[in-house]
Amino acid sequence: MGALTFKKFGLVKEYSDDRMLLLDFDDGCRSPALDRLYSVARTCGLEIEWVRQDRTVHGWHMVVRLRRRLKPWQTLALQAILGSDWRRESMNWARLAANPEHPAALRRWNILYEEKVQ
Repeated sequence: MGALTFKKFGLVKEYSDDRMLLLDFDDGCRSPALDRLYSVARTCGLEIEWVRQDRTVHGWHMVVRLRRRLKPWQTLALQAILGSDWRRESMNWARLAANPEHPAALRRWNILYEEKVQ
């Protein structure tokens, strides 16, 4: 499998962390519903420490801090289940699959951008 290359860069807002979910919702102007987040967390046996919602140009970013650490594939699955942008989570999948055992790559597999530049 070849190396992934990307043409867009940007100012990073949040980096990967094994206790964080980084969600991107690009579907309108309403803030994401917290009831779904708490329901999924309860179903999965997870406790939430805090939640931050930030308005973006196209929608919302949600940063969720958990009490317990997750493996990258668990984080990816939860972000997808919670409705994070499918393009973003598809790219996260590709980055994880390309570097499954490379710890240095894990810091950048799941990031949110403050702003993107071409």
